[in-house]
Amino acid sequence: MRERGFVDLTSEPLLRVQLLQQNNTRHLCLITIHHAVLDAWSIDIVLGEVRRVYHGLPLTTKPVSYAEFLNHVAKVDPTQTQSFWKEYLHGMEPTPDLPIPKLDANPVESVTHRLSTPLRSISTWCGKLGITVNSLLRGLWALLLGRYLGQDTCEVTFAVMVTGRDGEIDGIDEMVGLTVNTVPFRVKLERADSMDTWLKAIHAQSGPLMDHGHVGLLDIETWTNQKSPFQSMLVNSKSRTKGFGIASDAVADKLQWVSKGGYNQGNFPLTVGFTEIPVDDDLEVKIVGNHGKTYFAGLITYLDFCLSTLVKATDTASDWTLGRMLDLIPSTELNRIAIWSQGTHASYDGKPRLVHELVTGNNEESKLADIALESLDSPLILTYGELISQSQLIAQYLLSLDYSGQFVFLFFRHSSAFLVAMLGTLMAGKTCVPMNVEHASERLVGMTQTLGEAHPVVLTSQDHRSTAQELFGDTIFCVDEMTLSAVTSKSRVEWKPPHVNPSDIAMVYFTSGSTGKPKAVPQRHESIVNCILGTIELLNLSKDCRCLQTFNIGFDGSLLMLFMPLYVGGTLVLPGDNMIQGLNRTDTCILTPSILQAAGDPKQYNGLRTVVVGGEPLSHALAKKWSQAYDGQLKIINGYGPTETTVESHIEVVHSRSNSLISIGRTLPNVQCYILDDALRMVPIGAMGEICIGGIGVCNGYLHDERRSRNVFVSNPFDSGILYRTGDQGCWLPDGRVYCKGRKDNQVKLRGFRIELAEVESWCERLNFNIQQAVALVVNKQLVTYVSPQSVDVDKVKESLSQALPYYMVPTHIIPLDDIPKTRNGKVDRRALAEYPLPRTLTSDITYMDNASEFGETYRMVARLALQALQCAEDHPLPSPSTSFFAMGGDSISAVTFSSLCRKQ
Repeated sequence: MRERGFVDLTSEPLLRVQLLQQNNTRHLCLITIHHAVLDAWSIDIVLGEVRRVYHGLPLTTKPVSYAEFLNHVAKVDPTQTQSFWKEYLHGMEPTPDLPIPKLDANPVESVTHRLSTPLRSISTWCGKLGITVNSLLRGLWALLLGRYLGQDTCEVTFAVMVTGRDGEIDGIDEMVGLTVNTVPFRVKLERADSMDTWLKAIHAQSGPLMDHGHVGLLDIETWTNQKSPFQSMLVNSKSRTKGFGIASDAVADKLQWVSKGGYNQGNFPLTVGFTEIPVDDDLEVKIVGNHGKTYFAGLITYLDFCLSTLVKATDTASDWTLGRMLDLIPSTELNRIAIWSQGTHASYDGKPRLVHELVTGNNEESKLADIALESLDSPLILTYGELISQSQLIAQYLLSLDYSGQFVFLFFRHSSAFLVAMLGTLMAGKTCVPMNVEHASERLVGMTQTLGEAHPVVLTSQDHRSTAQELFGDTIFCVDEMTLSAVTSKSRVEWKPPHVNPSDIAMVYFTSGSTGKPKAVPQRHESIVNCILGTIELLNLSKDCRCLQTFNIGFDGSLLMLFMPLYVGGTLVLPGDNMIQGLNRTDTCILTPSILQAAGDPKQYNGLRTVVVGGEPLSHALAKKWSQAYDGQLKIINGYGPTETTVESHIEVVHSRSNSLISIGRTLPNVQCYILDDALRMVPIGAMGEICIGGIGVCNGYLHDERRSRNVFVSNPFDSGILYRTGDQGCWLPDGRVYCKGRKDNQVKLRGFRIELAEVESWCERLNFNIQQAVALVVNKQLVTYVSPQSVDVDKVKESLSQALPYYMVPTHIIPLDDIPKTRNGKVDRRALAEYPLPRTLTSDITYMDNASEFGETYRMVARLALQALQCAEDHPLPSPSTSFFAMGGDSISAVTFSSLCRKQ
């Protein structure tokens, strides 16, 4: 929304007429009129009178004065109008913007198009139904919003323009003056309603809105305590006739109307204007905003298709339901979507088919001495020969054990020992289960139990051996880096690899689960290999690459930087605890946007050529910052893909210097993508739906969890195989890329970690602390959990959660409440919770002043500034000097804000 300001009425005239001579036979009359004086209706009247005077024709009778109109408005009972708007907007849910967000840097653009259905046909159809063309157009726009915002949308609200000329004043149609107003317009979307019933209900709103449409939007917002809960405005008007109110003749034809004025976007992100042009039997639509011309053209195509279908298919709308209309997609558009959904195919003949073959392919004599792995926090360097030989030793050892199980658990930090253990496990035909040593012990033990391993085989390093034994028992085997380093590339190991199929499971990763139990996601050899090879092609990696590994071993995104450099013959670099040094000594890395933001000035890293970003959304500002620092020479890759689809399903080379939207791009080869509604039907280009993934990357379901697998792994209705319903909302962009808006449910990504909010809630409620209800939300990029009743011991809850959950799932704030707010339908009112003042953890580290006068004015001022930085309510009690700023919920960002506020004082 643009800021509302005041017009300086003294700076220049609000109406100006200039007569300009262009040549000997052509003159131009330039009339500039401010909208505060006249509306479009009045301009038609003024231009008609100008033309009559020009041709020496008499003016019409004296019209109604504007003062008479104002007197009429003043007599309307304001209490009735106020009551009407309060009742009309009661319980209204805000309507979001269309799925594709606008970029502030994008210019305001417009697209104009004349629709294919003749205006007379539209008018006749509306007449039979007993509605106006204006009502039909409002219905069409509501239909588009409902379709594009997603199937869950049951109501939309947008602004409409009312003329204010339907009152009880005779001759008001010929009055000159500003009468138009912008008012809210609500439309309910019930799929079972017939189109005729639905459109008649829309038409029935017109009368009351006209009766109470003389007030401004600011007044309505004040009365209802709601700030413009809509993102678009709809305007319908009739065009100026060629004669401007007089009969056309040979003389009149010499006077032509030429419009050179701009189109004001107004106070809304999107303005849609329909113009009825009776003289040409046309209906014209114009869309204005900064979403992009291509996107607007798609909206117009959809409007044209719906209008044409409705008018041509039947004489009445009784046979059509709203749901049927919402499901319509033009056939040409449907064909484009079908092609995009299938993606591209690649055979990769002659390439590795198993994950460990990505590395063992470098066993040629000329490559064995090349450096495969370098660790920046130790002097250890592994050549390809050493890496392969040591991995074969581990494989032989595993095969020598009396162990018939399939899973081998890897309990490490990133190290050469972990890489050797992983490759050795794969060479032995076993399945790797990486375990992050920083996870809570209960979660780690739960992983072995989920896979049915009562006596798990665990590989670890000397540093973590004792912890592993405490957690998992005696079947612990230490991959000692110092011992293995004695094996050189010249040491040949007699190796007889077991038979492994590409369809066998190579890795198992655990993701957050809604019941408090993590889900075990199996990834096949063929899936991982397809992802690695497809990404390498896009990145164009070569033998001289140095790739930095930053993701923890429990995140499947780490597979990219592990195997891409090792396949092309490059060097894998482990940074240890020195990320800055690592970025300075590598040319390719994979980071979350949070880490990229925290990395500081991009110019300090001179050698970077490629940055792969994943794990959470990448902002345009961050991508632009890094791209500009390298003068556009840095390749930034945005990756997307749930663990269930194997590392990544989509990839995008970010062109951050332009104002184009940062999308997740297109699918990797042999991967399919569909944007579907809840009934697994395709949605139009630009419409919101659920991102569903098919193809080689999709796993076959969660291990030992058929119930949860059944909910998200479904048969592909468009092809063979399995379709994974990601739960992410997205839409097709006009060029075939995919834009991801965010989670459909309450699963979130925070600091690169995927968190099921329901899992946090489940753990809170299962703790023995009398918690009756818990609701987890992300507020200002912090995990906040609201619990009831208010007597809950927050400190003990947080301590218990830290022992049961990974650190990134432990709430920053736990807020006790007497009762969790509910909606009228009895559901948790998450919006009401999110609108609370920024929560501050109530712990024993926080105390407040009993008597503020005991402290000096300087301290009281500082305390108030601290509360301001923390975004606390104005009546929040002042903290005592012993209270920790961070205990109240402060972080590095709010600390900078606090420091800035203090400096200003």
